[in-house]
Parts: sequence; C-alpha cells; structure tokens
Amino acid sequence: MSSYVVRRSRVHGRGLFARTPYEPGQLVGEYRGRVIDSAMETDTSSALDSDPSYTLLFAVDDDRVIDAGVDGNNIRFINHSCDPNCETTLDGDRVFVHARRHIRAGEELTYDYNLRPGDPDDRPEDYPCRCGAENCRGTMLDAELLRAGSDSKGAPHPGSPIARQQADPDDELHKSDQTLKDQVPPRPGRRNGAGELRG
Repeated sequence: MSSYVVRRSRVHGRGLFARTPYEPGQLVGEYRGRVIDSAMETDTSSALDSDPSYTLLFAVDDDRVIDAGVDGNNIRFINHSCDPNCETTLDGDRVFVHARRHIRAGEELTYDYNLRPGDPDDRPEDYPCRCGAENCRGTMLDAELLRAGSDSKGAPHPGSPIARQQADPDDELHKSDQTLKDQVPPRPGRRNGAGELRG
C-alpha cells in the first residue's frame, strides 16, 4: 500500500498528498515511465499540451528522458514548489523522490522542478509558479539558471519545444544513500528528473 494519495491541489490541478508522515531522507518513490531518447520529446503527450509549463518529462541526461505519460506512476502528480518538502535524486537512469524534511500526513508532496526552457526564446513568465511559498521566485525555471541569466545557456536541449525537469546529481542524499538499491528493486532504463503530471 502506497503512503500517498492523489487529490485536487491548491497549487495546480491534481497533487500527491502524504497518507502517513515522512522523515527527512525517507524514500517517497521512484519517478517512472518509459525511457526515451531526447530526440523523441516532440512525440510525447507533454509536447501536445499548449502550456509550456505542463510536463511529464524528466531529463536523465542529455540523451535520455523519462516520459511518465507512458507507464508512469502517481509520483508524476507531485507539484512544483519553490520551498519543497521533497527532492529528487538520480541513480544511473533512475529518479527517486525523498523527503527533505518532516512531512505531516495530509500535506501535499512537492519538489523544485528546476525546469530548463525548451526554447531559447522562452521567458521565466512562460513557466509561472503558483506555489505560494514566501520565497516563491514566480517561475518554475531552475534558480541557478535564473541567477546565471535569463537565457537558456546550460539547458540540456536548447531548441527543444518542451521544458524538462532536472534532478540534482550532486545532491547530498544521492551521494550518501547507499541503501537505495536495497530499498527499490532494480529495473532497466529510466530517465533522470522529477516530472509530474499537471492538470
């Protein structure tokens, strides 16, 4: 039995809510879906949506993406927040979501999407954030990218028509959690990133 449930969200569309408390570092789940070549991004359900901030895609690296629109699980319903209670980690071509802090039962699960614009002409306001956090930056774009400038330098796929979520490969949880492979059975191919179903 999963320890989360999908419900309507005040942030956006549907969200994922904790059924039981989570402690810092505790595994929430794996972001699942079909692993595709990045060149196939334009053939996904995310590409068909006119809202550039809607994405079920999570970038594993420059070449691979997890498309949660096919064979995805409920983790895809986690919404973005500028002050998230979860974080994503990358292990090979798999993406995992862990609690960043204590999470109460009933609380919506969120993580920072760290979106990279798919089109060089995209602006931060094309990816509006509605998280309501005190430190809300007003956009779901990657904070480091915004600090570096308002263009898409450093984006894994400049010119791609879709924004994709990125996991932080340098995350401390990723470096220190050697028990992860024991907690989650291995499975072949998957993409890095924290993508959610929105709407």
